[in-house]
Amino acid sequence: MHCRLSSAPQPVIDQDFRDPDLLLVEGTYYAYATQRVDGSHNVQLATSTDLSTWEVAEQDVLPTLPAWATSGRTWAPDVTAVAKGYVMYVTAWDADSAGSRRGCTCSECRPMACAPPARLAD
Repeated sequence: MHCRLSSAPQPVIDQDFRDPDLLLVEGTYYAYATQRVDGSHNVQLATSTDLSTWEVAEQDVLPTLPAWATSGRTWAPDVTAVAKGYVMYVTAWDADSAGSRRGCTCSECRPMACAPPARLAD
């Protein structure tokens, strides 16, 4: 059996927004994505209430990296609800070992909005 699509799906965020992770909090979708190609943001954020219209935040969701992480080399963020708030896992390039390392940030007990109060553990 062959399946034919009438048309190819169109991107809903039509810009550099790779490896997104999606979180639904109180009717708002938060999409976290890999750094921008130009290295200007470590983690990107876009929000939507309908999954069709997205607003991409201008500020970096994770502007400060730990000492071991190389700026401009972060990818695959994952945000998860936990008992006391939200946790973000992000992969970053470890300059000392010339490899990648998975790090964790913790926010206070509220959804991560455009700029969550987060610290990346060393």
